[in-house]
Amino acid sequence: MFESAVAHSAELFLVQTKDIRSGLVVFDVMLDPEGEAINAFSGTLSFPGDIASVELIDTVSSVAPLWVTRPKESSNTFSDGKIEANIFFEGVVPGGFDGIRSPYYEGKRAGKIFTLVLRPKAQGEGILAFKDSLVLRNDGKATPAFVTTRIATITIPDLKTLPNVPKVKLTGSQKEYEEAKEKTLDAYIVKDDALAEGRFVVLIEDDTSRHTIVGYRVAESKSAITRDVPFFEWKDASSPFILSFQKRDRFIHVQSMYADGTRTTKIIPPVENTSDELTLWRILIGIAIGIFVVYVLQKRHALQSILRHPKNNP
Repeated sequence: MFESAVAHSAELFLVQTKDIRSGLVVFDVMLDPEGEAINAFSGTLSFPGDIASVELIDTVSSVAPLWVTRPKESSNTFSDGKIEANIFFEGVVPGGFDGIRSPYYEGKRAGKIFTLVLRPKAQGEGILAFKDSLVLRNDGKATPAFVTTRIATITIPDLKTLPNVPKVKLTGSQKEYEEAKEKTLDAYIVKDDALAEGRFVVLIEDDTSRHTIVGYRVAESKSAITRDVPFFEWKDASSPFILSFQKRDRFIHVQSMYADGTRTTKIIPPVENTSDELTLWRILIGIAIGIFVVYVLQKRHALQSILRHPKNNP
């Protein structure tokens, strides 16, 4: 019974793609859905922060097109001086992910969630392990799937024996993403079974390394201008934020508030064709225009017939 459950469980594991002898250690964090469609995932990857530090986290080519929380580093320091580094991640795959297909092999394979590049800090050994892992099925109910994880080991030799590697430079989409973070605040609306029972939500991203964020707030308003939004329409928010007006017929104003008293705002316009009433009016107007066009064409045809055969008409 247990063996059968494990055989059909999703799995989180690490694949080492670069050895420490290169001066850096590189791991791909992988998700194998074991043939079952996965809708969302989250978890924390931990490793000893006293022997290695995060050089780069790369989400290019990730199976997750949407992030509730992009891979984000934090750390805990214990009384004995040991440091536990943690990378929390939470992604969504609309439509589900059941494996990577390719014409070069049969079946489906695991997909990459993100790439982790570590820079050695001190000689020692440690373990990279997942904790608080959660995987949701793409079954319309966001049912939790059984999850197994695999650990990986890291061994850092005497730093004098390693080459001096310059800071890794970002390339491609990841570089564009990092440069886009200069704008600081980003917000977008998604609808997925894995979030808020399939209701529209606002996902909010801000770079806490650049600012001390006091909080977020959101207003759903008929006004397109933020300064004209009534005070009572503003609500304190966290990501994901569930929209009150699920028809998407309001302007969504998202604000990030900082400790220095400044604010950044992003406005998401309404999607008009989600309104049933507006859609009905458009259909009626379309029918009226169609009838008018037919009427004009018939009159034109009759007039042309009279002009071509004047003797046949009194």
